[in-house]
This record gives sequence, C-alpha cells and structure tokens, in this order.
Amino acid sequence: MFISYAAQAIDKNAAALIRSHNELIEVGADQIENYLWNPSKTALAFCTLEQPNSCYIVDSTNVADVTAMEASNLGKLGFFSRKSYDKVVSLPVKWLKTENGLHLVMFKTQAWRNGQRYTVKEPTLAKNGKYSGR
Repeated sequence: MFISYAAQAIDKNAAALIRSHNELIEVGADQIENYLWNPSKTALAFCTLEQPNSCYIVDSTNVADVTAMEASNLGKLGFFSRKSYDKVVSLPVKWLKTENGLHLVMFKTQAWRNGQRYTVKEPTLAKNGKYSGR
C-alpha cells in the first residue's frame, strides 16, 4: 500500500503564475497537489502528479524544468532508473534561497521498492530558468 500525501489545493495566484508560461500550458491545477512558494511569493516550486513526475521552479519570467533532480535523488539510493521502483513521488519541501534569478529549493523524493519506502532529499538549483544541479 502506498502513502498518499495530504492534498494542498492550488491557490489562484499559483495557478495564474503557472498559466502565464506557455511551456506549462498543458499543466492543469488538478495535476498539482504539492507546491511551495518562496518567502516573497514571487517564485513557485512544484511537481506534477502524473507519473513520471515533472518538477519545475517558476518565477515571473522563467520556467526551469528540474525533473532531472529526481534521477540524482534515486541515484543516492543505488538505482537511477524509475523502472527499478514500484512508485516514485517527488515534491518541494523547503525554499532555501532566492536571489538575482537564482532559486535554491530542497526537493524530497520517495521511492517504493518491494514494499519498502526510501526517502532522500536534494537541494536543487535553478538559475535564470535553467536547471543547474545542486
């Protein structure tokens, strides 16, 4: 059995920020359960619910696809491929820094394999709309 996360309904400001970017036009509010604003509410980090997850850091001018951080997180567990796990869920958990187009967000990935849940966190860096690793 998999643990489900408590739903955090997406607010209208988050939905508006996401809709303002053509790259995210296909992402509907019903596809986002957990998201995280930066402290000044000028940038947003989120992952989609559909499998495989897609994760983004978005501000008023940029969209950074940070989905690759999930493979880094899974690599810490020993298997990079999602296919090695029964289920994988990633989500932003803490905003670490925002400054001059740079956003640093802690993402958590949970992976289930053979009934065992594994959890790992990764600081994720996006600068000017580009994923820059950790």
